[in-house]
Amino acid sequence: MRKTNKNIWFHIEEILFHQDSKSFNPTYPAFFNVEEYKWCKNVSLQYLEIKHEFEQFISNNKLQPYFYKEQAGNTLKWKTLPLLTWNIKRNSLKRFPTTHKILQSIPGLVSASFSLLEAGGEITTHRGDTDANIRGHLCLYTAQQNEKAAFTVSNITKNWEEGKWLLFCDAHLHGGYNHSNENRLVLIVDVVHPEN
Repeated sequence: MRKTNKNIWFHIEEILFHQDSKSFNPTYPAFFNVEEYKWCKNVSLQYLEIKHEFEQFISNNKLQPYFYKEQAGNTLKWKTLPLLTWNIKRNSLKRFPTTHKILQSIPGLVSASFSLLEAGGEITTHRGDTDANIRGHLCLYTAQQNEKAAFTVSNITKNWEEGKWLLFCDAHLHGGYNHSNENRLVLIVDVVHPEN
């Protein structure tokens, strides 16, 4: 894998994620049926290994607030760690060999990251720029009273559940909150639609 200039990548992020996409109308529903994607079950069976590897990492490291701070809300309690971005391997991926191996089993994977929403945090409503991908949240841990941590896509609200996936279309308006006293952690993946 050739090295990529970090400054160039940040410029690409500006282009990809900071566009005005209000006029974009997604052609897919807000949420997808997890049962239709076999890789979801396979990865869910290994979620504890991913969770354990992250816990080892976070014991000696800190995550940074999401780079687009307008989406992280006033509290800046939404923090992320990118692993793979549009098939570009980030340096952090080397710290997660088990997770990397599991990710390689997902067909069509183009991006992956950890997303930590700390207690009291919120994710401002926003939308992505394309519906070419399926975005997935694999919940690694959340509030014991999981109704206090919820995720809304196009006015449909669901709660994260440990070890389970939420699959959705990132091009719809979406956002979330964690009104509990516990942190919520998900593994985020972007997968190209099988028909694309």
